[in-house]
Amino acid sequence: MGGIKIDKLTVMNFHEWRQRIKMVLALRDLDDMLDEDGKPTDADARESAMWKRRDTKASANIGLTLGSEQLEHVAGCKTTAEMWSTLQGVFQRKSLMNKMKARREFYTFEMTVGEGMLGYINRVRNLSENLKDMGGEVTEMDVAMSVLNGLTSMNENLLVAFDAKKEDELSLDFVNSRLLQEERRQADKSPSTKRIGDMALVRANYRGQGRRGDLSKIECCYCHKFGLISPDFPELKAKKQRQDKVAAIAADDGSDSDNAICLVGNAADTDDISKSCLVDSAASAHMCLMRGCFDDCQTTTGRRVTMGDKGSVATAGVGTVMLDVIVHGKTRKIKLEKVLHVPTMGYNLMSVGMMEERGAEVSFKGGKTIIKMSDKVAACGMRKSGLYHLDMAPLFDIAAMTSLQLWHERLEHVNVAGVKRMIKNKDIDGHKCSSMAVKDVCEPCVYGKAAMTPMPSAGGGRVSKRLQLVHSDLGGPMSEPSRGGSLYFCSFTDDFSRWKDVVFLQKKSDLLSEYKKWLTKAQLHTGTKIKILRSDNGGEYVSTALKAL
Repeated sequence: MGGIKIDKLTVMNFHEWRQRIKMVLALRDLDDMLDEDGKPTDADARESAMWKRRDTKASANIGLTLGSEQLEHVAGCKTTAEMWSTLQGVFQRKSLMNKMKARREFYTFEMTVGEGMLGYINRVRNLSENLKDMGGEVTEMDVAMSVLNGLTSMNENLLVAFDAKKEDELSLDFVNSRLLQEERRQADKSPSTKRIGDMALVRANYRGQGRRGDLSKIECCYCHKFGLISPDFPELKAKKQRQDKVAAIAADDGSDSDNAICLVGNAADTDDISKSCLVDSAASAHMCLMRGCFDDCQTTTGRRVTMGDKGSVATAGVGTVMLDVIVHGKTRKIKLEKVLHVPTMGYNLMSVGMMEERGAEVSFKGGKTIIKMSDKVAACGMRKSGLYHLDMAPLFDIAAMTSLQLWHERLEHVNVAGVKRMIKNKDIDGHKCSSMAVKDVCEPCVYGKAAMTPMPSAGGGRVSKRLQLVHSDLGGPMSEPSRGGSLYFCSFTDDFSRWKDVVFLQKKSDLLSEYKKWLTKAQLHTGTKIKILRSDNGGEYVSTALKAL
């Protein structure tokens, strides 16, 4: 986007994305294209063409920041304002459930260990703006209270200081400035303090190899106790041991709630687990991140998966996935039903609980997992990096789901019935279709199947005098106006002498006045009068005023 980088739109960053898009459009003087009432109604052809060009530029700026799934939502939009309204309806629908969810997230949001204060404050602000956009009332005091409520135990002393203040003194700017000031003070407290990932601040003084000095004078910045430094803190020790592992736990209790839970850690970069499936003994819902792996998938809205950091991601659908598992060196297929499509999760999970509901027996022993159905081995897996990976062919998102109309166009506008037959009979591997709807009229098909009628033979011979027959045609509008502001041109060709004149018009309605000027010039130049003016019978040539000449 001309040197300006904007992250792709996702279900988690709509508010930030919307603000950035507005700034980009304002920078390029296109922000008025977002107004639904901005389209001119009584403008002339030139103004309409200019408005259309600016609207196309604004739509392109927005479309370049959308992923393939988001583009499906705005595929039928004709203007930038319609595209903008559609995206707000998808990602910020003002329903009662969405308002309740936004309010709950705003008032229960908490700061994570190791998170920067400025980033935490900005995330609370984003939640408040999201709640406002849905029609909720949020004051600056509410934002300040939510910021203070989500602070970690490391800021208890500061909370006590705030409690001594009067309520009218606790403005949002005051709270933010004090929190940022305290963070800088803690960071500058000791020259030896360093921020390492999401670890707590460490205050230690090593006086020689293999020696830590007098620990009784050292304060741990994680628990604020003397005689202990943060690397020795039990929670941080356990966390370090889990750095190269992934803990994935998914829960969907089958109740009326549409939400699921997934606790995710960090995986080693060498583990390409996105193409495998993890057998999770604590999960009760299957999950898959690749849309192309689904045999059928129904789109869902409002359902979310809560992650381990208390953030959440949305599910895009639920459906059936076929896996090619390897058992005793042979490949066989197993079908997983009620699989959640979570494109932003990064992992594929097989729920042990869901398998047991189908009558399967799942066992873990000796670094192996075995899944049996009716006392027969249906699938098995091995333990790698602390996780049980299913023995199977790698998953690939080989066929993004597309509509029947798109397949019809990709296959060079082949007969629609033939495409339906290929999908039904599964003649092509990976040939999947998300929608069977097609356009009532396919314009390329109409043009491609049209036959040209034979031109009638001209009666008589060629003309014998000048201006006995004059050919005329009108062209335009052009994509760009000329220096004089013209968008159309009209040509006059004498059939006898092949003498040709071209005049330029700002509007189609200017044809009559320009024709009068040309007619006077031609008749004075030749000394004869025009007999026949031949055209394509366009509306501008068959008007009453032109016929009267």
